[in-house]
Amino acid sequence: MDGAFDGLTVAEMEQRADLIVVGTLNGQREYVHKSFLTGFNIEKVIKGPNLSDCRSIMVFEPVGIYDRPSGKTLVPSGAYMLGGTFMRSGSTYVLFLKRASDSISDAIDADGFVMLNSPYAKLAVDNYPSYKIETDAEYRTPLSEYLDYDVVVADRQSLEIYQSICSDASMLINGKSE
Repeated sequence: MDGAFDGLTVAEMEQRADLIVVGTLNGQREYVHKSFLTGFNIEKVIKGPNLSDCRSIMVFEPVGIYDRPSGKTLVPSGAYMLGGTFMRSGSTYVLFLKRASDSISDAIDADGFVMLNSPYAKLAVDNYPSYKIETDAEYRTPLSEYLDYDVVVADRQSLEIYQSICSDASMLINGKSE
């Protein structure tokens, strides 16, 4: 695929990322610094420093909690702005990451990573990623309505692009080893 709708290609993300990993959630998740800090178990490092001493990392999922007249609402930003959802337990993901700034790492007292600012920075690499086509989705739709999905797209074309990017990521995963 030579380009991605509202995002980067896998090759562009590979070039920009400090760390590319494959893995699963480890059950840790807390709200910190306008994001959810999520524990991620590493199964494979595609690009980045040797993490053999550390088989898990902390990743910022770009979702804020905001007060609305109807109550507290989860609002996506950055990499999750265009249809991204929380990582789900039991799913395997490839993440394209940058190291968090020193000020953020100091604030959380841990080494952390942020996703590249692309809707494809977190890709489900299971055989059948869960998706929803939601033509009427709006930014004010609560993210909590989409917790059972890996991605929410506006139309069939966007889904095909997402699936193509996932396929490219699978080739990246299978073509390189730790």
